[in-house]
Amino acid sequence: MNNVDLPLNKKSKSDKIWITIIIVLVVLILLVLCLKLFVVARIEIKMSSMENTFFEGDKIWINMLAKPKVNDIIVFNRNNEKLIKRVIAVEGDSLKIINGNLYIKRSGEEDFSLIKEDFIKEPMRNTTNLTETTINKGFIFVMGDNRNVSIDSRNFGAVSVNDVVGIKI
Repeated sequence: MNNVDLPLNKKSKSDKIWITIIIVLVVLILLVLCLKLFVVARIEIKMSSMENTFFEGDKIWINMLAKPKVNDIIVFNRNNEKLIKRVIAVEGDSLKIINGNLYIKRSGEEDFSLIKEDFIKEPMRNTTNLTETTINKGFIFVMGDNRNVSIDSRNFGAVSVNDVVGIKI
């Protein structure tokens, strides 16, 4: 009887190993699918409004769970299109544009500060002045890094945080 039992025990150990391997692989595949569907995504840049940071055809990864902060690069929905811009101001911040210069008063601060942005393609030209604007709760003000061609919050107003798809990783 022992001779018959030994091969069965060996076979069942082998079966257990294969079952464990299959379970681990299934769990890994489900984990990757969940990450891809709900946590991260890869987006292709389809416009020039973020030059010289990104160029048309570049691909970026975004985190779909993070909350946008100042200077984050975000992807958001606008009129059934995904746009990519930089967060300039968040709820409670105030900003204004005078002669192509961006001034911001962060929430809790008393005075406006001229913002120096090393990442923009070139200084803003032919930009309409923007009077003092305070960002409402649940909204963000976004602009493209290529300010002279970007259509952004200067044109269509602040963006609801509910429209944010994700933040560049």
